[in-house]
Amino acid sequence: MSAQNQLPFSQTAQKIAKAKSILILLPQQLSVDSVATGLALYLSLKDGFNQLDGESKKSKSVSIVSSGDVTVAYQRLYGVGSIAKKSGSKNLVITLNTEYDNVEKVSSDNENSKFNLSIEMKEGIERLEKKDVEFSYRGIDADLIITMGMSSTNQIGELITQEPTLFADRDSISFSINGQVPNLGNIKLYDPEASSLAELMVSLLRTAKIRINPDIATNLLAAIEAATNNFTYKATANTFSAIAWCMRVGGKRNHLSSPAPAQVQVPQSSFSTPTTQPVVQAPFPQVQNPVQNQTASQMPVVPEPQTTNQTPSQASQESSDQDSETPQQDWFEPKIYRGGQV
Repeated sequence: MSAQNQLPFSQTAQKIAKAKSILILLPQQLSVDSVATGLALYLSLKDGFNQLDGESKKSKSVSIVSSGDVTVAYQRLYGVGSIAKKSGSKNLVITLNTEYDNVEKVSSDNENSKFNLSIEMKEGIERLEKKDVEFSYRGIDADLIITMGMSSTNQIGELITQEPTLFADRDSISFSINGQVPNLGNIKLYDPEASSLAELMVSLLRTAKIRINPDIATNLLAAIEAATNNFTYKATANTFSAIAWCMRVGGKRNHLSSPAPAQVQVPQSSFSTPTTQPVVQAPFPQVQNPVQNQTASQMPVVPEPQTTNQTPSQASQESSDQDSETPQQDWFEPKIYRGGQV
């Protein structure tokens, strides 16, 4: 029998259904598995924890918190913007810009139906100014805490320092797959054989017959893919069953590894490139002197007087004979003019 079949999923679902305010607590050292699984539960609770039988429960007051930094590696997970750094805002905290030992006495009174808080400083200590007083909020307003991937309070980080009584007088549920049995949680969903926290979350959602949307399913798939290195590590039959369930409800695989959609820019040259073989157009023929088209070895030696002392009739004759054949050699020899006999 699989270890997951022995885990208290039904009891966990009942606790969640009865809770009015829920805090999902992520570890300080974040992973894709813990973040994506926590967000999947967060979105399910915000959506009303809708059941397959059509019964839609009222949306709960739910928050998700981590002391760690949510880096760009998690930015494509659905709901990631909801992860907060502070655990709550139930109580007003007044901070004085002075040392603790400088305060002699703190008292309160009721004047004109208003609550007054008086702070008396020790003798020799300067009185506080308005600029020395700061206001903030602290305190968990939750009756159920759900931890993701932690076995002790040491993994919570700064939040446990701010809220030392975080787990006092509250029910808590822990999801864990690594290390020893967690000392956190009244209810422990711990399975070292599970591939991921997401695999345990799928078992919980299926046991409670919770209807999820494609965004939640995509987060769960991303968690399983990251934890198993794309199904090459700790992938079992339960793992592939969880994958199939997520894909049936519209979950998308490779959501984190696939490139972000971007506008495709077509090079400008593609619009002007002809589809047929380009035709090189011959240049328009220019009228040139045959002498200019001949090489130096082919050019005949022309007597100086004939090239410099051309008459207009000779220039016209040369222009009209541009395309004729090369003249014979004796054409350049001196001619003797013999006039007709009178």
